[in-house]
Amino acid sequence: MQKMTTKKGIFYKFSKMPIGNKITLMYATVFSILLILSTIFIMLNVWYIYHGVSKKELYETIDNVEDYIKGGGEINKEAIAKINPNRFIEIRVIDLSNHNRFETMFNPHMYPPPINEYNTSNDKNFDKDIDVISIKKKYYMTDEKKIEYNGKRYLIQVFRPNEYERRFIYSYSVIFLIVNVMGIIIAFGIGKFISRKLLMPIKEINETAERISIHDLSQRINVPAADDEIRTLALTFNDMISRLEVSFEKQKRFISDASHELRTPISVIQGYANLIDRWGKSDPEVLQEAIDSIKDETKHISALIKKLLFLAKEEKNLKYAQKKVICLNDIINEIQKEKNVLEIEKNIETKMDEDLFIMGDSYLIKEMLWIFIENAVKYSDKKNGNILISAFLENEKIVLSVKDNGIGIKQKDIPYLFDRFYRVDESRSKEVPGTGLGLSIASIIIKQHNAEVKVKSEYGNGTEFIVYFEPVNVEKQ
Repeated sequence: MQKMTTKKGIFYKFSKMPIGNKITLMYATVFSILLILSTIFIMLNVWYIYHGVSKKELYETIDNVEDYIKGGGEINKEAIAKINPNRFIEIRVIDLSNHNRFETMFNPHMYPPPINEYNTSNDKNFDKDIDVISIKKKYYMTDEKKIEYNGKRYLIQVFRPNEYERRFIYSYSVIFLIVNVMGIIIAFGIGKFISRKLLMPIKEINETAERISIHDLSQRINVPAADDEIRTLALTFNDMISRLEVSFEKQKRFISDASHELRTPISVIQGYANLIDRWGKSDPEVLQEAIDSIKDETKHISALIKKLLFLAKEEKNLKYAQKKVICLNDIINEIQKEKNVLEIEKNIETKMDEDLFIMGDSYLIKEMLWIFIENAVKYSDKKNGNILISAFLENEKIVLSVKDNGIGIKQKDIPYLFDRFYRVDESRSKEVPGTGLGLSIASIIIKQHNAEVKVKSEYGNGTEFIVYFEPVNVEKQ
């Protein structure tokens, strides 16, 4: 349980580290492991090569002595010395019959003790693997072999002191250890440098984000030249700030325009209230005029607030459209009837194919049509104004059109028609009543129905709003 807690603690601490420290630690760890493994591999290979060469020399020396004895050579110290000129190998030949011993002594301080310290009682003739023995704190590679010749039995022993090689290995081990420690330290330094370089754009993003406020959205991040994830992050961040800037500008303009639209009717109401307070109480005509004006302005405020609430719902992504299969023909016919009740002076004509069904909210579709119609009424000639409502199937789309023969719209204004509080002509907007929110609401209704809208207009020659709906096959419903 304690071990599991420790492991969790290590991984937990690692997960909480800053990204720069994680990169440094991972880089240094991988580099250190590779460096240590390389060192171990080199040292093992050096030792293996040294051991193989020494082993071969010992085998060859024994073979040389054996060939000399079996060739009838005289056994003495000088003869044995001539057999093998390798000064690193000591040779001992023992006549096991009478225990005579002949040996070389190139280096008495490194030479092993007498034969009686070795087990030579085994009569088996063998050639065993090389052994490493320690004699008086000195290390030797040794091998031995028993042979028989002319009725005599001999024991051939060879010794190779390896103190020099051990010191060599030890020295290089120390050197490699120092190199490894320095390499690990350098790896940490390089890892730190690399992590700083890699995370520099992120640091800039953080600093830029700290400088950004609602009053200053002009700050942007310098986009790196390298086509990597950091560049993508910087581009995404800049794009997000640009969209936020546009959104805040729209919001500021929306608040300003809404305040302006509300200020006028409230001022009018306040003015007539003061008028009633001064003279209207005793003058029926002034009182009635004030009441009518206040009623008109409150009606205007009520309509404006209703539209603002509609837009607020859209801001919160509230799904207010209650969709079902509806017939556009029925909605257009209802508008034609309501037109007569509302006493609209303009001539409204309808032209439509039969049985045009869509998936939508009949109330919202009717609201959208009335917005287009009211817009056409405002900007058409009072006497000769004509409005045509068309609905037909074209290219597998249901096309709903509201066309007038009014004053039209300039091409430069068309892209902004559906912006909130946008009025085409400022001088004309003072004379024509309205809030500038109708087309914005129409645009939202169109989006709610996954439809598309297109505006055709020629200045001085009328305007046409065209909406494209997906048709619904009633037979499959």
